[in-house]
Amino acid sequence: KSIFEHEGSKVGLMGTIVNIIGDRVIPAERTTPEAPDLQKLLADMLEAGIDTVVMEVSSHSLYLKRVYGIHFQGAIFTNLTQDHLDFHGDFEHYRDAKAILFANAQYSAINADDPFGEAMIAAAAGQVLTYGIQKKANVTAKGIELGSAGSRFIMAKEGTQLPILLQTPGMFSIYNALAAITVSFMLGVDMISIKQGIEAVAAVPGRFERLDTRGGDYSIILDYAHKPDSLESTLKTARGFSKGRLVCIFGCGGNRDAGKRPMMGKIAERLADFVVVTSDNPRFEQPGAIIEQILAGMKKENHIVVEDRRAAIYYALEHAQKGDVIILAGKGHEDYQEICGQHFPFDEKVIVAQILDELGR
Repeated sequence: KSIFEHEGSKVGLMGTIVNIIGDRVIPAERTTPEAPDLQKLLADMLEAGIDTVVMEVSSHSLYLKRVYGIHFQGAIFTNLTQDHLDFHGDFEHYRDAKAILFANAQYSAINADDPFGEAMIAAAAGQVLTYGIQKKANVTAKGIELGSAGSRFIMAKEGTQLPILLQTPGMFSIYNALAAITVSFMLGVDMISIKQGIEAVAAVPGRFERLDTRGGDYSIILDYAHKPDSLESTLKTARGFSKGRLVCIFGCGGNRDAGKRPMMGKIAERLADFVVVTSDNPRFEQPGAIIEQILAGMKKENHIVVEDRRAAIYYALEHAQKGDVIILAGKGHEDYQEICGQHFPFDEKVIVAQILDELGR
């Protein structure tokens, strides 16, 4: 979105958190709206003078044909990991649903480092450019420098090099930047707009977001990591700059892919020094039963179970030590807990501030 805006386009956005039409910010009910709602949003954008739309297209929406009839000029494949198997059944069906997008796109930017990248290339009907860091790709990153507040790298493409400074940390941010750069190249955006647009992007709410510790000599990071690969990426990024312990607070959502629960437990205990296993949107499941499935993947003793999520956060902050990095994983931008069909207010930014008050910090 930022790249196209720097080029001079008027850009609309549809995503997991919000939909944006000009100055209007509309909370999103789902990542990709139902077909009638989607067409209404597109019509509203057209009426508002929007000439470019950047949107997330979920595998659910592709399978359920919510985007049927839309021809995408550009499409990006980031990765395919353990998620949504409660809906798709297995990885093959999940992969096939994702691939529908690239069969309906004029240009496709594909992550060459992802094991499913080849399948997306095979499905693509239009022109393809790959991006990546580990494997040979059309667009890549060299001279990578990772820091707690951002990252630097040199984008390289067929003899062209462009130094990039990101305001967001982690390898995942570099991959996301490469994806945006690649599809922008394919759509004819100039180098200056690409560089300015990428470098203008500040931290995204709930995505590796630093919270105020009020002068405390530890860090609190809020992140939406709610599946195995994102939890691993978040913890590895935090480990890169932690000077003390790495503490992870997380749970798993109810009535969603249960197969990832022990996997996330295993990842958390391997990468964190201490884990607080708790609840996260149990929906219509018993929180304790979900936690037991998480614990099935954990063999060490470097964890504690605190089922009530607020109490879990309190415990971690109360026992925070100098140099600790405390990761609040799973909820990110969400401001609720979903329990038995109801949304109860639960904004972790607010809760952290309240707990710091209670602790006299």
